[in-house]
Amino acid sequence: MSKHEKTQKEAARTLTIGNRTVGQGQPVYIIAEIGINHNGDLDTAKRLIDMAKAAGCDAVKFQKRTPELCVPAEQRDLKRDTPWGMMTYLEYRHRVEFGFEQYAEINRYCKERQIAWFASCWDEPSVDFIEQFAPVAYKIASASLTDEALLRRVNATGRPMMLSTGMSTIEEIRAAVQTLDQSRLLLCHTTSAYPCKAEELNLRMIQTLENEFKCPVGYSGHEVGLQVTYAAVAMGACMVERHITLDRAMWGTDQAASVEPQGLIRLVRDIRVIEKALGTGEKKVYESEKPIRAKLRRSAAIEPQAMERLQIVQANSRLKDRHAGQRCFILATGPSIKDQPVRQLAGEHCIAVSNFFVHPDYRAIRPRYHCIAPFHAPITEDGWQDWLKEASTATGDAEMFFGLRDVDRNTRAGYFDQREKHFLNFAGSVEQLEAHGVDLTRILPSPQSVTIMALYGAIYMGFKEIYLLGCDHDWILHLNSSTHFYDESQHALNRGGYNEWFAPGLDTYFKDYLSLWKQYRTLGQIAERRGVRVVNATRGGLLDVFPRAPFESLLVQKAA
Repeated sequence: MSKHEKTQKEAARTLTIGNRTVGQGQPVYIIAEIGINHNGDLDTAKRLIDMAKAAGCDAVKFQKRTPELCVPAEQRDLKRDTPWGMMTYLEYRHRVEFGFEQYAEINRYCKERQIAWFASCWDEPSVDFIEQFAPVAYKIASASLTDEALLRRVNATGRPMMLSTGMSTIEEIRAAVQTLDQSRLLLCHTTSAYPCKAEELNLRMIQTLENEFKCPVGYSGHEVGLQVTYAAVAMGACMVERHITLDRAMWGTDQAASVEPQGLIRLVRDIRVIEKALGTGEKKVYESEKPIRAKLRRSAAIEPQAMERLQIVQANSRLKDRHAGQRCFILATGPSIKDQPVRQLAGEHCIAVSNFFVHPDYRAIRPRYHCIAPFHAPITEDGWQDWLKEASTATGDAEMFFGLRDVDRNTRAGYFDQREKHFLNFAGSVEQLEAHGVDLTRILPSPQSVTIMALYGAIYMGFKEIYLLGCDHDWILHLNSSTHFYDESQHALNRGGYNEWFAPGLDTYFKDYLSLWKQYRTLGQIAERRGVRVVNATRGGLLDVFPRAPFESLLVQKAA
């Protein structure tokens, strides 16, 4: 359907009520049905008008009857217990009917409050009575749908009409519609039970009526709660009507299925939200979606580099549980390791980190794995390449662990071409690590220390016992004079002008410590859940997250 055809169809299914256009493509016309819930009291009626206005309703509706014409003869003298005492049913009907003075005041008060009002008239004299006030519309109750004389009298006013279709057959509805001017008619789907069961509400009749008749279709609800009315709006009802009350405990047959003040406020508010949410039905890309689209949508051809990097990280799956049940030693560069007999680790599974390759016993130990920290400021590119060249010569045939973002930087010179290389994607958070555990095929937190990187590998590869050596982590005690087991002046990076102790300030040091300890504790918890024992065999130092054991005792265990 073209936009022009759609506009023509919507125009054919609208009518004007007061100063509002009602129908397809228009805001829902919300009617607060006061009916006779005022119980014949004008002050109560005014309070209900105020309630509807405060909630944002478009109109209030009353009911008008001539009791002698509307009460069947056999019911007129039936006694009824009422709040005003025992009286006949006819007397009760007169008691709750408003006369000219009351309706004149209602007319004045609604104009003052700037809210439309009208009534459902149950007989011809009632139409003539309400016509004195030039109402914005008339409502024809379900009970009157087959009253042809009443239909013709309402039609003759020339005003907009709403026809309720409860307790009627489709043939009766067709006959009534033929009697009325469809250009001024709004059909209202309803079920005449008070309150109505959900299984008898039959909301799909809204669409059935829309498909058969060339007029707008609304919904009059007699159910308890608001959910069904929301559903009616979502299914296309252009008008909704709900009975309202100050208190459902008040006397009267309609009170139990009525909506109280706070419920009416929610009803109007939520209908207005639903209207916005329904939209036009025309698919388009919203301005708010465009930055998300640019960020998240894959291009028709995936960037080759992105796919290549994904495959590099997924290749880490071959490391999963490679060393299940075995033990390993992580060899860091703290000063304490200088005096420990690490040469005796020859034949053990060892993971060395950073500059441990300058240790005099490195070749004797022959670590199986070696971890290189991610490139970071203020290291220079030239200094980094010099360092990688030195590392490639000194680390023998060790399998290398690098950060994924350094894949080009660390491989362009071909220093490690003959080695197994594993790249870890440092783009995650500690919270993600806590949620997913250590998985080298997923994103991981950027390590605050290269030892953390080694722990990632050790846990993922399934080592049952992990021993830490040289993890002093006491640089806070040696500000601006960091100590390792080697002569730092001969460090390849230092020769290139790098100094990792560039006096960032105590606040930075403390942040680093907090971050590092958080990573250690998280890994400790993950290891514990997996039944992995992590032991700190460092002599001295500040790391207090893991239980300690003397390095020499571990060698005795091996000998035994």
